Amino acid sequence: MKQDAYLFWLNRLENHAQYRQVPHGADQGRLAPLAALLQALENPHQALRVVHLAGTNGKTTTAHLIARLLARETGGERVGLYTSPHLVDIRERIQIQGRMISRRDFVAASRAVWGAAEELGLLGGESSSPRLSWFDLVTAMGLWHFRRRGAAWAVLETGLGGLADATNLAPKTLCVLTPMGLDHAAVLGNTLGAIAWQKAGILAPGVPVVLGPQPPEAQQVVQDRAAALGCPIIPWDRVSLEKTVPQPANPQPVHRQSQRLNITARWPGGATASRWIESEGWNEPFRLAAATALSAAEELLAPPRKPQSRLAAVLGGALPGRQTFLPHLRLANGHTLPWLMVDGGHNPPALEALARRLEHRRGYTLVWGMLTDKLIPETEPPLARLMAGARRVLAVPPPGPRSPAPGVLGEITRRLAPANQPDPLPQEFPRLEEALAQALAAGDPVVVAGSLWLAGEAWAWLQSNQRQKPG
Repeated sequence: MKQDAYLFWLNRLENHAQYRQVPHGADQGRLAPLAALLQALENPHQALRVVHLAGTNGKTTTAHLIARLLARETGGERVGLYTSPHLVDIRERIQIQGRMISRRDFVAASRAVWGAAEELGLLGGESSSPRLSWFDLVTAMGLWHFRRRGAAWAVLETGLGGLADATNLAPKTLCVLTPMGLDHAAVLGNTLGAIAWQKAGILAPGVPVVLGPQPPEAQQVVQDRAAALGCPIIPWDRVSLEKTVPQPANPQPVHRQSQRLNITARWPGGATASRWIESEGWNEPFRLAAATALSAAEELLAPPRKPQSRLAAVLGGALPGRQTFLPHLRLANGHTLPWLMVDGGHNPPALEALARRLEHRRGYTLVWGMLTDKLIPETEPPLARLMAGARRVLAVPPPGPRSPAPGVLGEITRRLAPANQPDPLPQEFPRLEEALAQALAAGDPVVVAGSLWLAGEAWAWLQSNQRQKPG
């Protein structure tokens, strides 16, 4: 395959997203054009056993872990995974057996889906509006690819909400609802109840749902919806995970960056398993995702014959850009960092979780940025906590059409950051590389936070600049 073919289709999809935007509504009727497209593609979703996930935080990690478990324990059946957004490469969104779709297969899927959509007149033209969004097209590509490559299972993560999301046309074997919070309020509603109602729209009659920990308002909405549809509710912690911090005979200094943790899983039938991990790989959002995935696997696969293997599978499945902590970094340019934290959390619960993770680590340089629609009043308290622990705060607007106007993030920094920081405020940089150069010159630890787009740029930068590339 020529490189040009992949870039051609990548640009064609991007142009459709930029110039042929389709607003995402909350009405399930908006899925009719996508249903017609899938029918023209011979309904690739109908033959799949689908695990469907919605929620505000933890969806992508939980989806990856469930797919990882299925791929290991379904006797050779192929498992597709569809997630969003991607961190660095669009092909991250479509995977089979843990591997991204190849560029050749991406081109084949693009041609098939675009051709069918064009024939149905769903892409719009000079005098007509498109009826399919960018996300609709990429979702169809994923489903088409799964069928073409013989996947028996598909783990599908919603892109926005649930009821009217493109992934909601697939029949389900199991639903999973991860923790919910305020996000995408302009589309889903500005209360937790309204948001929960949209996300609970993935529930299907009689299909079990693994329910993550929820605020009371969201919990009640989901319980009512599940009862109306006859959906059994499976607690997210049916399989529990507990950590033990050992007390060494010769205690290390408190500034030591790493320690070993013992993680124990307990299944309802009495099976247990334990595994040692480094503390950098463990945090509360990951614990929730791992326990939820193990509980989903128990419903799908029955109790484990090899509990140790199942526990090892989830503990080895952390994703980059989700409170990723990297100690003792040596960069190709000779700079060193005591540690780097990269986190793409961009809503109040995610920012609060990061602030809790960092409350005992002070004196870092915070490099932060958020999209315009994420700058809601509820994000300011956790942002202020992050800034309070920082020695300096550098703002970078994430790229794209939803980026704040120049100066907006600097003004927020001026308002929220402590006045006793050594650097004058505000400091705003148009590009992440410039902010990171300033951070490296200071020599302090660095935290990149507030946007998955920014986290993706930081991860790509790290892959290019670290002597030993991150995994």
